[in-house]
Amino acid sequence: MLYYVGQQVLAIMRYDPLVRRDEPDAVHQMRVAARRARSALQAFGQIIERERTRPLCEELKWLAAEFGQARDGEVLLARLTAELTAIPPAPVVGPVQARTTGHFTAQLGQAANTVLHALDGQRYLHLLHDLDALLADPPLTPLAARKAGKRSPSGPAGSTGLQRALAAVPAAEDQDAAIHEARKAAKRARDAAEVALPALGGKARRQLVRAKKLHELLGDHHDSVVARTVLGGLAD
Repeated sequence: MLYYVGQQVLAIMRYDPLVRRDEPDAVHQMRVAARRARSALQAFGQIIERERTRPLCEELKWLAAEFGQARDGEVLLARLTAELTAIPPAPVVGPVQARTTGHFTAQLGQAANTVLHALDGQRYLHLLHDLDALLADPPLTPLAARKAGKRSPSGPAGSTGLQRALAAVPAAEDQDAAIHEARKAAKRARDAAEVALPALGGKARRQLVRAKKLHELLGDHHDSVVARTVLGGLAD
């Protein structure tokens, strides 16, 4: 698990200069690394002291959130551009493509400033320092010395949160919000399985494949929910 977290920390540092240079996909990859590091620390709270890593998880959550607007804008612009391209020219009335591009150009410019401000701040530097300190002297629990087995988050316990989130969807007043929570739970289940893959093999691989498919499906739904709001604003 610590090796996995270390790999995510290396990815954060590797993509840092690429984000600053506005290289393609750099924002997405750095955000993914922060999210995966946080998921690993949360999922394996039985072998690394959860209370000791909770502040670090909050900072990783903050970093991923700072990148969120930029990444979401990139995804939605690509989605709407593809949809517009597929529509025959006759039904497209007015400068739809130009208006859409203009909206996202302004939004992505603001998002890029937010990202750079975060990377230039002391909070980000403290986060990197704390990640290095964690890897140098991890607060392991006695369970860390035991062989990986049924207690691993990639087993049945790893899917508990996802099952709970999915069960809450049918009765939810705001189903879009409930589905979004299930999407996040699927992402956590996928990340936990990915961490446990070297130790548990096929058991973790099955959860990884299933959680990934579900996360992608629910992600498409979430993108459509966001697109509705944006399209309504553009139409107005």
